[in-house]
Amino acid sequence: MKELIEKWRGYKKLDERINTLDSGKRFINDSLVQVTEGTRDLKLTPDKINQLKDWGGLQGNPEFLGAGSKGAAYLFGDKVLKFTSDATEYRAAKAIVGKEHPNVYTIFEVRELPPELRRYRHQGYAIVYSYLDYPNKLMVEATKAMYQRVVKATGPKLGPYAWRDTFLPEAETLIKQLIKAVSVGDIALSPPANKWDDTIKPKIDSIGDALGWSDLQIEIFTSFWTLNVGLYNSTLSDEVSLLNHAKEVLSDPRTLYFNQLALGLTFLYNNGIIFNDLKTSNVMEKNGQIAIIDIGYATFRKET
Repeated sequence: MKELIEKWRGYKKLDERINTLDSGKRFINDSLVQVTEGTRDLKLTPDKINQLKDWGGLQGNPEFLGAGSKGAAYLFGDKVLKFTSDATEYRAAKAIVGKEHPNVYTIFEVRELPPELRRYRHQGYAIVYSYLDYPNKLMVEATKAMYQRVVKATGPKLGPYAWRDTFLPEAETLIKQLIKAVSVGDIALSPPANKWDDTIKPKIDSIGDALGWSDLQIEIFTSFWTLNVGLYNSTLSDEVSLLNHAKEVLSDPRTLYFNQLALGLTFLYNNGIIFNDLKTSNVMEKNGQIAIIDIGYATFRKET
């Protein structure tokens, strides 16, 4: 962790600083700035800091991690203490405190702070959660792909909020079935009218009907098949492109990370949280997997 912080580079965007850090700089309201003593200061007396440490099971001296429009985060050993004015994040954190999921950060403690323990008057909540490593480049790319699915989602029936751990192996089975059908001539592929033709969905529907796939199987196949190349028909235009793209989908780590993000979003949804602020700065690496952090800007689904 110390080595990670010491290597920080002065990049302004998460995409540009993946796995590279430059000591002395942190993100404040999405801008990378030089940290001063004033910025580092918790603005609390040592006694108040010790009270927070006792409450949150924190160790060591606070190290400033970053700040946004609603709060600031400090590192204590292997845990993060975040002060925030975001009541929605406070409520979301309370919904999953103590619950474990491999693709969502772990919340240890959540508290509404008395005035004397607040870093600033308006930051009335404190959240203690696990400190995670920064994501790799492919995790960031998978997050961008998932973001497009999230912003287009119209309800819980659309993938990201109703994902199952069987979907990825199901997609692999469907892809292999398609490869076999093409190789023996059961499915005829045709090139698109032009390279900008984005009518792959009707083509997938037609293939699914021919192979006897259910509506859910077609949706599973489409989610993974179009993950890295957009909606161009070129990947279903001939046997060579089909085989090349199939190999990419089946072996690309982005496929795995995309699946993990969907499982994390479903975990949040099953705990009443619709998290629609998924972006590259809200993911980290957790034991080799991608994990969602900072679950503010969420909405809460109505109980049925």
